[in-house]
Amino acid sequence: MIYHTNNTNDNFVSGSVPIPSKRVYNFWKNMETNTVQDIFNYNVVDEYINDYVNWIKADKLNKLSGLENFPWHSYSSGTTESFTNFTSRYGKRCFRFFKGEYMFQKLNARNNNYMWMHLDEGPVYDNDAVIISLPFSDFGTVHPRLNTVLEQCNERNVPVLIDCAYMCIAKNIEFDFNQPCIDTVTFSLSKGFWGIDKLRLGIRFQREDRDDNLDIYNKWKTLPLHSIAIGRKFIQEFETNWLWNDYGGKYQQICDANNLTPTNSILHALGGEQYKDWNRGTSVNRVCVSNALGDIDE
Repeated sequence: MIYHTNNTNDNFVSGSVPIPSKRVYNFWKNMETNTVQDIFNYNVVDEYINDYVNWIKADKLNKLSGLENFPWHSYSSGTTESFTNFTSRYGKRCFRFFKGEYMFQKLNARNNNYMWMHLDEGPVYDNDAVIISLPFSDFGTVHPRLNTVLEQCNERNVPVLIDCAYMCIAKNIEFDFNQPCIDTVTFSLSKGFWGIDKLRLGIRFQREDRDDNLDIYNKWKTLPLHSIAIGRKFIQEFETNWLWNDYGGKYQQICDANNLTPTNSILHALGGEQYKDWNRGTSVNRVCVSNALGDIDE
């Protein structure tokens, strides 16, 4: 698929897609892989997890602390598998998330007949379970009510999942994960690399081994080992903050030229009234500028 790269509104979309990067494309094209060798390399799961944890720690544009309090790490199929395990574990609670959150949360609750309610509609209650993206999906930065919600969750012993799927595209995010209410933290590579979203590569951080189905799959190595081996190659090749380092200047130019407000997530900017049809229920209109940033056909 060819992406246009001139800075016109036709290049903006309402969703969230990786940047069509020439550097990523060339890495795909020149990558040396051995499917048979990878499929029978059961060590690759631990190698991937170890490299991924170190990749997150190497982040120089965000200040994340407290992850050492979540020493149990598991491969997750993107962040989605971590979501479904969290909601299954707390299925008798009411799931809470903000308006503008990743749409999967509402679909998952609806399709599984879970109770759910927007955090915008009231305080946290004792029987809740909370899911929050960091950076927040619709704003591209920390949700302004994040700390208030976490304080309420700490007071009421309400479990929280922090969704860091967008952390690989973020800068200037400061957060301490070492809070009693935080139950699960999950990251994904999907938004960081063009095409890698098809491989479903993520990681889950927990305080202990719960021996749930995700942990069992990890222990038995009944996982997509070839995909995991490819994910490890990307982690080894690309520095943690490569997107901002490579495309940060162009991102600012695109925002300036199109009267968009920059965010802390390089795929997203905030647009005006002409983007109101893309509104996700909040005070902003999120615009995905990935295609305008792309350089695949330059």
